[in-house]
Amino acid sequence: MRRASIQAGFLAALFVASGEARAGDPLAGQGLPITTSEYTVDLFQGPVLASSRITALAGANAALAIGAEALSTNAAAAAVRAPHSDAKTDWDIAMGVSFPGSILGYTIPRGAKGNDFDNNGTAGFKYDNFFVLTPAGLVQEGPLGIGASIVFQQYSLGHPPGTNDTISSVRLRYATGRLLASYAFFDHQLYAGGGLRGVLLALVENEAESPLLTMAGAGVEGGLLWAPHKAPFRLGFTARSPVSGKAATGSKVSADDKGDLKLGNMFMPSRISLPWELELGLATQIGPRPLNPGFVDPRTLPEEEVAAEVHDAKEPIKAAQARVLRRRYAALPRRKLLVSTALLLTGTTANAVGFESFLSQSVDRSGESFSVTPRLGLEGEVIPDWLQLRLGTYHEPTRFAQSTPRLHGTFGFDQRIFSWNLFGVLDEAVPLRVGGAIDVARSYFNWSVSAGVWH
Repeated sequence: MRRASIQAGFLAALFVASGEARAGDPLAGQGLPITTSEYTVDLFQGPVLASSRITALAGANAALAIGAEALSTNAAAAAVRAPHSDAKTDWDIAMGVSFPGSILGYTIPRGAKGNDFDNNGTAGFKYDNFFVLTPAGLVQEGPLGIGASIVFQQYSLGHPPGTNDTISSVRLRYATGRLLASYAFFDHQLYAGGGLRGVLLALVENEAESPLLTMAGAGVEGGLLWAPHKAPFRLGFTARSPVSGKAATGSKVSADDKGDLKLGNMFMPSRISLPWELELGLATQIGPRPLNPGFVDPRTLPEEEVAAEVHDAKEPIKAAQARVLRRRYAALPRRKLLVSTALLLTGTTANAVGFESFLSQSVDRSGESFSVTPRLGLEGEVIPDWLQLRLGTYHEPTRFAQSTPRLHGTFGFDQRIFSWNLFGVLDEAVPLRVGGAIDVARSYFNWSVSAGVWH
């Protein structure tokens, strides 16, 4: 009885404390005008904004973590060797472009059947000229890997009503960058890594290109990947700290007699925050193709096997070693069905509204509770060594009380085209590929394209 009373009192104290925190919240009630600068803009974004392959897999890439494109999904990815890696020193670069909310340049109208990028459930700003760039690169030296990636997005949002006639239209530029290092343990079966996640944001006036609101901040993230040799599964985990920064304002913003920063009648925020994240992934592969073939250091190859590949006595031994490993990779069976899953948990943001809420100056609270995003992706090589298809789905949560979660469907492909030696720059011609992906949900559409080397 005494312990039950203590527990009841503790819960009551928590309830009172939370009620007092909300009662002392400077923001007005839901749907009322914003009348203070003492609030935060929540930068949570539910849709997948990534490379074509990751988009087609519905973002379920935490347990795969192969290549430079994977740096945004697992902090351990920099050291993870691809099955085709054939040198002690290796590298990879990736570049993707996607166009949320448009089809061949035509912007989908905003509304019940149009583009609702932030899933707040209400018609509002039109996202014009929306594009996303995802450059990334990594370098690997033995068990060590170092990589960097950026997700850059830009779109025009039209005229914020609270600015009166001082501003005609605004554009948002938002970049999330990562600088990561990781290391392979136990013969490339366990990978651990970490580094920095930074955010740069600028809200600018379209015509003058002058900044109205900027923010810069950085946090840390760490990741693990377990890929046991010959096992048909692999596990991935990543933790990302929040990134929060003070909102800096431009020359057209001035303080009123209460100290609030205003642009016309528009109250600017005091902070902008990207919430923390925890992501867990599990992947398995069905079929004869191994999921975790392991990395073979070319220096450990049998001498007789390397000698059989020597074409010229003056040729560097590394070239023969690379041919041995390429031949081994080419001999692997192609048939497979890859099943990749992930579960993303996103943290809360206190005293916050969404970005559209800030622009419209009407309180629409965002990030009051945790967000959970389950993901599922499938990948199969339907025509061996020629065509890969991908399908996926994910359940996007909403951060807003007036909206509901929505289910996404994704699809993508990679098609082998022809081999090329890049005008003689490469010793041997390499097979090239083209690909693409789409992501469809209620009031949302995104498409992306890609090109690269076929593996």
